Amino acid sequence: MPYSLVLRRSRRKKVAPVIGGDPLSDLPPLIKEKILVRLPVKEAVRTCLLSRSWKEAWISMPEIVLRDEHCVSVWTDHWKGTNSLEVRQFKQVGDKVLACTKGAIMKFDIASGLDLSKPMDKWIPILVRRKIEHLVIALDWYGIPSTFFSCHSLKHVSLHKCHVEVPNSINGLEKLETLDLNCCEISMKDIERWVVSCPSLRNLTLDSFVLNPDSNLKIQSCSLRIIRFWGCVRKLKLETPNLETACITKFGPSNNVQRGSFVEEFKFLHGLERLEMNHAYMRVCMKFKLFIFFSPCKCLGISYDRF
Repeated sequence: MPYSLVLRRSRRKKVAPVIGGDPLSDLPPLIKEKILVRLPVKEAVRTCLLSRSWKEAWISMPEIVLRDEHCVSVWTDHWKGTNSLEVRQFKQVGDKVLACTKGAIMKFDIASGLDLSKPMDKWIPILVRRKIEHLVIALDWYGIPSTFFSCHSLKHVSLHKCHVEVPNSINGLEKLETLDLNCCEISMKDIERWVVSCPSLRNLTLDSFVLNPDSNLKIQSCSLRIIRFWGCVRKLKLETPNLETACITKFGPSNNVQRGSFVEEFKFLHGLERLEMNHAYMRVCMKFKLFIFFSPCKCLGISYDRF
């Protein structure tokens, strides 16, 4: 071997082997948390095998997201039953996650086409005890239990296609800031009672509501800043003096409607900064010359009617 080649090899720096180094385990807790919440729940559970620090990160994971594709591995032709194999698989995953994780749960997000009413009735009291702050439920016509309304930690709620009966007296939800009801089965009286019982409510969405077209809906709230409404109702009365943004797509009978009834809808909206309404509703406003109520409004827009 040439002497020059031997010399070059001898001059190379020797790198000491890394002992006990584990880049994944050395990640900051916040980074681990962000990774875990983006993984399917079964994959998040498997991170416990990486190291003790990953197991601790998973046990304290603040967000839980449950989906059919993550919780059900085997599908049959009888998946619609309340005790089907698919429901049992989903329930097993949900039970394990709630039993193994510790501490407060910041967010619980569940969406499924299965009949999970029995597991959810069991999980909601657990979430209430663990001080849930953000709850998302998208289950076909799941009946929200009364224990939900006794939660004192909830700040954000989103319900899709749920059946809701609001109790006469709500002993919780005083911290609720955001309420999103989409395609829910709920009476107008229950909506009114729910809103007026939430002193911290700032953002309200009532989407895809087909209510009685001959009835009225009254929203009373001094804390409300943003409202989005899409639905069929005769009159939408907003007693919301601090409202800043309103996006209203309203369908209902407009024949033989007097100007006074529309004035009553708008008389509390002098502080609006942004108003968006559907074309049919705006035509009525133009007919009755109601835009004088929106003189402080900085942005006025027309939304397309969707069906």
